[in-house]
Formats: sequence, C-alpha cells, structure tokens
Amino acid sequence: MKVTVSEVSKSFNTKNVLFSVSLEFSEGKIHSLVGENGAGKSTLAQIIAGNIKADSGTVTLSSNERISIVNQTPILAESLTALQNITIGSENLHLSKKQIQKKIESLISVWCPKLNLRKKIYNFSGDNRFWTNLIQALLLEPKLLILDEPCRCLDLCQRQSLYTNL
Repeated sequence: MKVTVSEVSKSFNTKNVLFSVSLEFSEGKIHSLVGENGAGKSTLAQIIAGNIKADSGTVTLSSNERISIVNQTPILAESLTALQNITIGSENLHLSKKQIQKKIESLISVWCPKLNLRKKIYNFSGDNRFWTNLIQALLLEPKLLILDEPCRCLDLCQRQSLYTNL
C-alpha cells in the first residue's frame, strides 16, 4: 500500500507539532521516521493510522486496506491475559476460534516464542507488552503496519530478532 502525506499540519493547543509535512511511503518497503523527541513522529504515525485528525493537509492511501499500529506504549487491557488482548478485534477476521488459535501460535513461534499467553498484562514487562501488541496487530493481517519506537523496551537480542523478522 502506497501512502502519500501532503502538507499535513497538526497543533495541540498552541504547540505546532507538525507543519506542512509531505512525504511518501512506497509499497513493499520498510520506512523509518527519525528525529528528536517531540519532532512529531508519533503524531504523524497516528494521523496515518487514522487515530488523530490532521488540522490541514491530506493522507492518501493507495487502497482501502487494514492498518495496524503498535504504539510506543502499547494500549492493552491490564486485567486480561495476553491471549485475550491479542484476540480483541479478531471477530472481524471471519475465522473460527480454531483458525485464530492456529494463526496466533504460528505468529508467536516466529516473533516471540517465550510469550506466555496465559499471563495477565499487568504482570508483563515492557518487552512482553510490545510482543503482545505486535501479535495482536499482525493477527489482523494489516496491509500497513506502523511500529512506533518498537525497540524502546527490547534488549539487543530481541531487537535483532525483530529486525530479522521484519
């Protein structure tokens, strides 16, 4: 899916976060936004994902496919298990519970074999929260996957595994 950002601006109260940003993400490639803290990378990611509305400008997607975002602080239900969090939204996949379970097992075997699906999120460290949110996002088979600071909570070995799988 090709993504074109044209003249996008966003302010929060009196603080300009993005001013007239234009860029293009081509299909089938990994792209990275690099910049200082507060530069607007996360805000732009949220605008592209459709979670925040830009004040002006446009975001054009080449197709009307599913977009998933893994936030730098994953949004998970603390009192639920990893498995329960992962399956939130999976009813839209029109798969049986058995098919969903097989898909989850396959994703976990590739991305995070040590993830304990029965453990409640409030007992998880940052890395396991990230992996839970990533598996949740991948389960939905997005055409566009946005990872906002994915390595923030990962050690060197986990980072290398993430990069290899990407």
